[in-house]
Amino acid sequence: MHGEHYVRHMARQRGLAAVVVRLFNVIGPGETNPHLLPEILAQLIAGHRRISLGNLTARRDYIHVDDAARGFRAAALAGAVAPGESVTVNLGTGEAYAVGEILSYLRRIGGADFTVETDPARLRAVDRPVLAADIARIRELFGWSPRHTIDTALADLWERPDLPPHLTAKYRPVPAVRPAARAPIAELLTPAS
Repeated sequence: MHGEHYVRHMARQRGLAAVVVRLFNVIGPGETNPHLLPEILAQLIAGHRRISLGNLTARRDYIHVDDAARGFRAAALAGAVAPGESVTVNLGTGEAYAVGEILSYLRRIGGADFTVETDPARLRAVDRPVLAADIARIRELFGWSPRHTIDTALADLWERPDLPPHLTAKYRPVPAVRPAARAPIAELLTPAS
């Protein structure tokens, strides 16, 4: 929120037209943010068939990366914000999906067979039950609305996960360390000739 106040202040002070975009959970190829979907995919890519997650009841708004890019473009180029003014818009789909729904979609899309367990270490101390964008303002001011459904967003992510190494490294199987071969104790005690 502090950043939003700063943008509004600078717009007034400098006579700029400003748009503050509140972005919701972006999903799709090139994912870099360690939230629910990259966590699931990273574990599956590593061969895990038991997925460890936090809160399974939270409902979140997920937006396809292409829709997010289009939304930023619209906010930057398509609206008429007067100089010295600023507006704030939400960039999401307006639909919230529970973790269980996301898991069902992934099982159906990818044909993956896996189980899920709640890991108490992954539970947040404070976790809002539902976060969904109200996209009426971005639609009204900039003519933007999402084109992709949750199905297409998840299918694109499944087909081209493109997760960076820092997200997948923690789930890679660690090779077993073999102790160095030891000579039989009798050989160690026999004086060298």
